Amino acid sequence: MLCEAAGTDRLAAVRVMGDPGFDLNRRGTRTPLLVAAFNGHLEVVRDLVTAGADTTLRDPSYHTPPLVHAMHSQQAGVVACLMEQPMDIFTAAARDRADHVLAALERAPDCLNARFRFVRSGTGEVHVNNRAPPLWFAAVNGRDAMVGLLLESGADPTVRDGEGHSLAEHARAAGQAAIAEKIEASVAAGQACDPAGLGLAGRGCTGRLLCFATPPGGQAIGQSGTG
Repeated sequence: MLCEAAGTDRLAAVRVMGDPGFDLNRRGTRTPLLVAAFNGHLEVVRDLVTAGADTTLRDPSYHTPPLVHAMHSQQAGVVACLMEQPMDIFTAAARDRADHVLAALERAPDCLNARFRFVRSGTGEVHVNNRAPPLWFAAVNGRDAMVGLLLESGADPTVRDGEGHSLAEHARAAGQAAIAEKIEASVAAGQACDPAGLGLAGRGCTGRLLCFATPPGGQAIGQSGTG
């Protein structure tokens, strides 16, 4: 009922149902905020956020948060509203929001090299970007400054997908040659400082092969790459 009210812009009904303690953040479901954001119901979105709706929960089918739902349906007012709300580090990296990335790292430093599967709210089926780190989202979306920030913070530039393709190859396939060169330079710098591959060249060098799944030439935008 609450999702239906949110999706049909029935603000009064949303407020009535929100007060008794309806669950706004049930994982694995399409939340009222996701529905309202996609349909562009700005006042409903604001009310839900004020009531405690989680702006980072992702659609279980499309794996996108409310912000990206609003972007896909071209709801400019909702996009502007949600751009100022909390984001997970994947969305923040894709949208070039350094403030949100730094906030995420302050809350949970380990999320720097986390994998996309950890923020999904759907079932356990394999998703093409299950193993992609925040650095991938920044790279394929052409976020040069964000790539620099993540690398400076210790993001691992040596990540490869299941077929052995590097982050730099993915960036180049997405048309981001300059970012690919930046990542390759970071890899080379790490190897120069740590030629034995022991993970001593900086916070982001682990000495382990970290993998994700999307091959070069795959989707770099839309539900896979926008965060």
